[in-house]
Amino acid sequence: MGGIDFVDIHDLAQQYHFQQKGSVASQTITLFSQWSKLVFKEKERHCFFNNTKIYLNRPIIIRGHAMYISRSDWDNNLRPILFQKPNRLYCIVLDPGHGGRDMGCQSLREGLDEKVLTFDLAKRVQTLLLKRGYRVHLTRYNDVFVPLEDRVALAKKYNADLFLSIHFNTVPQTYVQGIETYIVPPLNEASSGRDTLIAADREYSSGIAQNPWNVLFGYCLQSTLIKSLHADDRGLKRARFKVLKEQTCPAALIECGFFSHAGELDKIKTTAYRDQIATAIVDAIGTYQQK
Repeated sequence: MGGIDFVDIHDLAQQYHFQQKGSVASQTITLFSQWSKLVFKEKERHCFFNNTKIYLNRPIIIRGHAMYISRSDWDNNLRPILFQKPNRLYCIVLDPGHGGRDMGCQSLREGLDEKVLTFDLAKRVQTLLLKRGYRVHLTRYNDVFVPLEDRVALAKKYNADLFLSIHFNTVPQTYVQGIETYIVPPLNEASSGRDTLIAADREYSSGIAQNPWNVLFGYCLQSTLIKSLHADDRGLKRARFKVLKEQTCPAALIECGFFSHAGELDKIKTTAYRDQIATAIVDAIGTYQQK
């Protein structure tokens, strides 16, 4: 269709032994098994996997009496969650976003800088991971500016098995809240929220080779955090962030909430809530390892 390979969702149900409910007429089809539930809706550029939002590269479409998903979306965004097994997991690198002259987002009302809270959260995560027996490194150990390429180099220096960049978010719309997780897009596919390809989408980077593990790791993060924190699900998304695209291990960047949302910031500024975030991140890593 238009030069893009699509697959009939009914055929996927038969091939992978899912039961199916819904219909083309209702514009929504659900595939489910004992362990998994996938919900597809016409024209949406996302689907839901076990109630977690997964962003797709192309919208779900209906042609005739069938509903279709692009083959690349099935192969690159959903099959890894179903079938991928993690590599060994011993060394984890945590990347507290920003630092030094790079403040990150700020709340003048509360006198808070993102760089301070990302470092605080990374230290909490590190403490919990060390108790579980992992070797854990940070890309910065105090309030210093670390260039993005140096953060990637540190992950390689430590021979990381997993890389997680920790951030908080801000937008002009003060009603926006929730958690979102980013991983690198496959080659020749756009970042989430953009329909057309740009030159960077056609350039190979080492992080692309990690796609199956990136998807599995990103899904474990997003699903665990939204459930544990009862946060709005802003989805597992794609972006060619510099700290992700040149990695040689599974990597994700997580936005743990919005400074621009007053209610969410009221929670973020408390140590109790940051402890909850840290626990959820560590639980997500444990879920990833046990897949």
